[in-house]
Amino acid sequence: MKRMRSCLFVLAALTAGASAADTGANGGQVVVERRAKRSEMMEQYRRRWAAIESAIEAMRAEQAALYVRHKADVDVRAWAIGKCVDKLAAAEQSEQQELSQRIDAALAEARQMVDALGGGRDYLGQKRGSLLRAIVVDGQQHPEPYAVHVPNTYDAGRSWPLFVYLHGGGGSVDQARYALDRVYAASTNERETSEPPALATGHYIKIWLPRRGEHWAEAANEDSVFAAIDDMKANYNIDADRVYVQGFSMGGFASMHFAVRYPRELAGSGPSGMPNVGAFLPFVENLTNLPLYLCHGSRDDTCQPANSLVLFDRLRAGSYDAMLVLDAQLGHGTPAETRAGQEFWLLSKTRSRFPRRVVYVTDDPRYHRAYWIDILALSPVVKPLRAKMPDDFKGDPPRLASVEATRYTIKEQAVLEPLTDQPLARIEAVCSNPGEFVVKTEHIESFAILLSTELTRAGEAVTVSVDGQPALTRPWPGDGRLVFVRGSDGTWGG
Repeated sequence: MKRMRSCLFVLAALTAGASAADTGANGGQVVVERRAKRSEMMEQYRRRWAAIESAIEAMRAEQAALYVRHKADVDVRAWAIGKCVDKLAAAEQSEQQELSQRIDAALAEARQMVDALGGGRDYLGQKRGSLLRAIVVDGQQHPEPYAVHVPNTYDAGRSWPLFVYLHGGGGSVDQARYALDRVYAASTNERETSEPPALATGHYIKIWLPRRGEHWAEAANEDSVFAAIDDMKANYNIDADRVYVQGFSMGGFASMHFAVRYPRELAGSGPSGMPNVGAFLPFVENLTNLPLYLCHGSRDDTCQPANSLVLFDRLRAGSYDAMLVLDAQLGHGTPAETRAGQEFWLLSKTRSRFPRRVVYVTDDPRYHRAYWIDILALSPVVKPLRAKMPDDFKGDPPRLASVEATRYTIKEQAVLEPLTDQPLARIEAVCSNPGEFVVKTEHIESFAILLSTELTRAGEAVTVSVDGQPALTRPWPGDGRLVFVRGSDGTWGG
């Protein structure tokens, strides 16, 4: 909070002088008028925040229960407003009005929130519509913002589906501006509108996360996505079996990434206009129990429709639960109507917690869990897949799912393939009868079966056959976890 106060004081002082946007051809009187108007605006923001901060300090001193519970949500408003005021001080004239409207709305909402918390009312728990929430992630100097849309029909007496929307765009994202744009104003981006389609509003809760860094596939962004999902479950009645990921362009890539890497966490995935499908083709079998709804514009010359077509052909050949919608008139975009159809189809799907057949393929020990199977150790020969790049590519082949490889696929017809002779770890486990398991492995040294009463009878011994070897009979373990290790002679024991 101290940083926020000093930020506003400093900006108020800075605006006493002309910014780059105030100087130039217009000269003299125009510069003076703009300078005075901006100084007045900054002073108003300073006074408004000072009053809000005074109320926050009082709650902090008392350690009021609601304040403690929502401290991150309070702090993120201070951080986001401060960052956007920073931008306003140096903004071009054309951007000032829009940005100041966001800040005005954010300050007004922060005042409402602080007054409610100070009065003993759970502001965020009662609020409907669009709002700003925050998560605390290790290593971050400030709470991470994310936007939430709670329908007016929300009733905590029943569970609600949750859509997690992952935005597109390359490069780093201004988290503060993204959050304020999504919460305090409708998006002006015609290709990727932020508000839920009117057709579907009222059927689910939806969140938007601003990405850290350049790539959704980074571990930090994975942590943020799951932290936001957990935060929603802690504050709303979320149906854990109806959580869906959805995204456009690089967000479509992210939706596929979460689908193939974390299928057990989701009920379905909805990628739109995605690039670099080659990063996912080696892992298609991971979608055995996860529905997928693909959207793409036939006229998309940024992320070629071949990305969705190639994947859908593979899914259709394997009889996966998948849908593809190709819009003959659409370029690189995702209209609200298209997403509405995608959402309604996905809403009919429920997570399969204990499928009778599990298949999981991986090239990275970071990705090891699928439903009731946990891969504990990979063969040393398994490494993250590298992309087969064209002859004129300079440097070492990048990882197939990297930013560098993905950028290469933008505006390109070709689908990247992995380099040859790169083994993958694969496990296939079937529970055809309660307590009877048949497992096949490739390039795996150790794995665990996570037993449950859905798959076997509690307390009773189970039999497990691995890679065609004689079945092993094991008693029900105390923690429900049966571990198997491959010996130096290739035989399995546990």
